[in-house]
Amino acid sequence: MKKRTTSLFLSFLAMIMMSLTSFAQLSGSYTIDPNGTGTNNYTSFSAATSALSTSGVNGAVTFYVKQGTYTEQVSLGAYTGASATNTISFESDPTNTSN
Repeated sequence: MKKRTTSLFLSFLAMIMMSLTSFAQLSGSYTIDPNGTGTNNYTSFSAATSALSTSGVNGAVTFYVKQGTYTEQVSLGAYTGASATNTISFESDPTNTSN
């Protein structure tokens, strides 16, 4: 019976570890574009900051913001992995045009 209990415990522990690592930490360039799609796009500032809270960072992160009107408020907090090297930036997307 002890062997079965140990096996169940190890299986349970493996499931917990997989769920903890299922969110990849952010690193690199992303867009914020309400009309965009894909794994490197967030449709709002709220979605982007939620990903930062959930996943943390493991390298420098830049969010390029597409042209548009954004009617939301967000609060930026401390994010796991952020540092003087692993910075988080929000910048105007270089493809934006001005009228």
